[in-house]
Amino acid sequence: MLKTLLLILGLQVFVIYSQDSLPVTYNITDFPSQNQAIYGGWLTANSSTGSLLYYNLYSKDNTDINSTSNDKDIPLIIYLEGGPGDPSTFSAFTEIGPYVATSDNFSFTDIYLTNNSNSFTQKYHLLVIDQPVGTGFSVRRENDSVVSTDQAAENLMTFFARFYEIYPN
Repeated sequence: MLKTLLLILGLQVFVIYSQDSLPVTYNITDFPSQNQAIYGGWLTANSSTGSLLYYNLYSKDNTDINSTSNDKDIPLIIYLEGGPGDPSTFSAFTEIGPYVATSDNFSFTDIYLTNNSNSFTQKYHLLVIDQPVGTGFSVRRENDSVVSTDQAAENLMTFFARFYEIYPN
């Protein structure tokens, strides 16, 4: 399971530094005992600079949010970590997501994933966004520092315009 987590994190870091491959979305299928569709990737937050917001989209257990047969009555929780500058991806793997990264001895050599019995995905779809740009796996380009709430909101609106094109359901 450590290999799966490191592979996913390694892929994320690789894609961040492969500038020509962004923005990108992907379907994650290698989590242990996975019982729902999980998507993730980078979407444009600022068209003029090319900055990107990283996200993970977890479907409700035993569903696929991107399926046309999806139950339209399942709410989508949008989770933005506080801070600013704390990556929401951290909370996805420690508190609210379908899996918890666990270690028996608090070292990076023995990390494994376990199912989270308190996951928000038991009842809801969950969208986790690392924001503002430059936070977590999000990518800040051309000195695109977010200096106001209005600017962060504009970036999120740009992100959501693209997000709902990809995930209309």
